[in-house]
Amino acid sequence: MRMNPTPLHNHLWPGRGSNMRRLAPLFVLGLFGWAIPAMAVPSPHIIRIVLVGDSTVADSSGWGLGFKCRVDPQKAQCINLAAGGRSSLSYLREKRWDDALGLKADYYLIQFGHNDQPGKPGVSTEPGVGYRECLIRYVEEAKAAGSQPVLITPLTRREFGKDGKIHSSLAPYATVMRQVAMAEHVPVVDLQSASIALCDKLGKEGCVPYSAVTSAGKPDGTHLNTPGGILFGGLVVEGLQQAAPALADCFLAQPVAVSNLPPPAIYEVADFGARGDGVADDTHAIQSALDGCWHGGGGVVRVTKGRYRIGPLHLHSQCALQLDQGALLLASDRHADYAGVHALISGDNRTQTFPPHGPVVHVQLSCSQWGRPVIGPAGVSRCLRAILPGGFHSINPATWSI
Repeated sequence: MRMNPTPLHNHLWPGRGSNMRRLAPLFVLGLFGWAIPAMAVPSPHIIRIVLVGDSTVADSSGWGLGFKCRVDPQKAQCINLAAGGRSSLSYLREKRWDDALGLKADYYLIQFGHNDQPGKPGVSTEPGVGYRECLIRYVEEAKAAGSQPVLITPLTRREFGKDGKIHSSLAPYATVMRQVAMAEHVPVVDLQSASIALCDKLGKEGCVPYSAVTSAGKPDGTHLNTPGGILFGGLVVEGLQQAAPALADCFLAQPVAVSNLPPPAIYEVADFGARGDGVADDTHAIQSALDGCWHGGGGVVRVTKGRYRIGPLHLHSQCALQLDQGALLLASDRHADYAGVHALISGDNRTQTFPPHGPVVHVQLSCSQWGRPVIGPAGVSRCLRAILPGGFHSINPATWSI
């Protein structure tokens, strides 16, 4: 009797842990009792899709989360690097695009326009000049990196006229994006047209259940809530299946519940060599865990109980730093350790020299929207947080008082 054993694999979630795939030695017992090594079946390539854009693409306020709910995790991985308040220009200036390219995605889905509109000095762009130039740069640099860029015309603002129809102020930007896609021979998903058609069909009141709510309690005509993200994320999926047929099989027919999305990958700092004994310098180990998390597609970097001596640490978006009970980061109080640390603050490239505070006994985190966050005695002063009993608390960087 001939045996046909099925090779066993250890399939890891895309981006999970170190992203390594371990294959156990496999043997087949031959006819004469010989141990013959079995051929290991290579794991299928998981397509990496990176979303680049503003708050209307972000998970919390745009279509990004809804898009993720349609991605088949067995075939593709979606990383959302959209950042609120960014234009095609400021996203480049803040080096966020450089970071995105570092993820070596197969596909980059790029949508800008809302913050390119007039009214934001240093951020806004003219459709036919700065906006066009920025889009061409995204396309050319993605191609040069061996990736496929896909342009997404901006989600419409839900601006209804007296006739009950959408009158989009973003039309000039959408037009330029279509022109760039045609000239550069890259796919384009016309979300602007598709979202206008859907909103016109729903009507002004029909759009309310899918809209975020402003601080005044009124429907937000720009941002989306979770149902809205799923609805409009579905439009992106449908458009992408037409514009980039190679991706068609990477999506589910129906969105999964948000609660059923793949859990975040966990990166233990101990696995990267962190000792937490209060003596060794754990800067490199913890930074390696943060960098590994970033290149793996995001997740949680876990710091277990201990005392970790550190210098400056650079955080990444999509990578949460989690401290267990009893875990303490002790930042160096040596001024030289922080001299010349580069930080991006509110879109400006500047070198910040950190004053000698310390030793620091609480963790200092900066909000991701201010660029490259830094943990250190001063950090990014625009938005500081300390992890203390009861959760996150704002702290004064000058006095370290809460």
